[in-house]
Amino acid sequence: GVDVSEPTCKCPSGSEPRNSTHCQWCEAGTYEKGGVCTECSVDTYQASRGSSGCTACPLGYTTEPEMGSTVCIDTNSTTIQPVSGLSTTVLAVIAALAALVLVAGVVVVVFCVIRSKNHSRAKIGNSKVSPAPPGDAGQINQGYVSSRANIQQA
Repeated sequence: GVDVSEPTCKCPSGSEPRNSTHCQWCEAGTYEKGGVCTECSVDTYQASRGSSGCTACPLGYTTEPEMGSTVCIDTNSTTIQPVSGLSTTVLAVIAALAALVLVAGVVVVVFCVIRSKNHSRAKIGNSKVSPAPPGDAGQINQGYVSSRANIQQA
């Protein structure tokens, strides 16, 4: 006899057959084992779809009593902590540093603007060139220069 059954497809790693012609990816919390999606065991997790294995929780974390977990839980608290992400403490420090840099940048800009305005006022007030009538623009005002010299001597 000749086998005339339908050919079966070979699914890629991290997936299982949905039917004889299509595959489906294993969901987060599961992994592909022998062509079948299987829940991660206690103390292991899988955060992504389409995986061929689960990751062990680090020391101090667990998934108990659950199987098929996508995160590990800190055994010292009841808060769920994705172990692959940054802790809230690290995120708070980063946010505080970013705010500090932003405030410092604003202070520097404000200081430069104020200093620039004061510097330009000083140039205008100490100018030896008077605002002359049209045609004499840019001429040194000898009366102004003499009066400034008299003030400085006094």
